[in-house]
Amino acid sequence: MARNREFILEDVLESAMSIFWKKGYAATSITDLMDATGLAKGSIYKAFGDKHQLYLQAFDFYLANTKREYKASLSHGPTALAAIKHWVVEGAHLLDTNTAQQNGCMAINSGIEMSEQFTDISKKLEAHRFFVFKLLVEKVKQGQAAKEIRMDMSPEKIASIIGTFQMGINAGMGYVFNKQMVASLADAMLETIMKV
Repeated sequence: MARNREFILEDVLESAMSIFWKKGYAATSITDLMDATGLAKGSIYKAFGDKHQLYLQAFDFYLANTKREYKASLSHGPTALAAIKHWVVEGAHLLDTNTAQQNGCMAINSGIEMSEQFTDISKKLEAHRFFVFKLLVEKVKQGQAAKEIRMDMSPEKIASIIGTFQMGINAGMGYVFNKQMVASLADAMLETIMKV
């Protein structure tokens, strides 16, 4: 039964995020959102304005969670290389095993489906990419300072290599790659950035 506007915002955004993630923006109907969130149609419109505004808030919720997970993951491990491998492999593992996330990376999916049509989505994605890039640059600098990452390339170039690799893995996770393949590919990628 649909409920009125008295709700916990995070619960609603998480439910909306999951259904948008599973079905995509265009294929998700207001009825889908009502079923997922438990809100009546009038409550959705009153609280969020329209489907697109709810998507933006749900996507912000996703991006905020992803940023926290990325920061934590890149702090894991005794070395910068270990932290980078953990970030790639564990992120892919979540996409492979979490049933709410078996349709790939929501950020990549949103970019493919929506970025050309909606500038608000493309701006959010660009800001997210820059956030990830800065995290990776700092981690690479740590690795270079510890003499475990090669010095003949700039931290920015190496961070771009890592980020591009990770996006490719996330795009193919569950369809092309499994966790064992990702771990092996991550080792090969890391060999290209290790100190020679």
